[in-house]
Amino acid sequence: MTDNEWGDLKSKSQLKRDRHALQELGRILIDLPERLLKRLPLPESLVDAIHTGRRLQRGALQRHIRHLGGLLDDADHVAIQAALDLAQTPRHAEVKTLHEIETLRDALLSDVDNGMRLLTARYPLADREKVRGLVSDALRERAAARPPQAARALFKLIAQLSGAETASTVAR
Repeated sequence: MTDNEWGDLKSKSQLKRDRHALQELGRILIDLPERLLKRLPLPESLVDAIHTGRRLQRGALQRHIRHLGGLLDDADHVAIQAALDLAQTPRHAEVKTLHEIETLRDALLSDVDNGMRLLTARYPLADREKVRGLVSDALRERAAARPPQAARALFKLIAQLSGAETASTVAR
């Protein structure tokens, strides 16, 4: 063999890492919600194997994931991974925004003055009176052990200020 041919060969360790990466991709696909699964460019045999994997437990699931890794190796796993990354990227940004909104709401509920400083620094056009009223209502609800309607309304108000599109679906 020439030096060029040796350079194209992968080591046994690299082959093992590649196989484990495909198995991890298979595990992710099994756990993926159906609406995201439908967006991916998957062959029908792979979709069937994913649905089968959702019904299995423990040892059988581990064997099936190894099988799924082999099916992914035969499929265009690079395109599948790229489509999966693309489908999940907005979700990660959305979750980060929602966490920031929750943090700001919690800051308002734990220390009103400091929370108001944070809120007005980030959103100078916020209606301070409305926010203070919702914070006051939320604290009264918490003290009376009632459902957190005002805290949810405060979350929605902050979400509107931040321009978050999914706040109404998450803050039920």
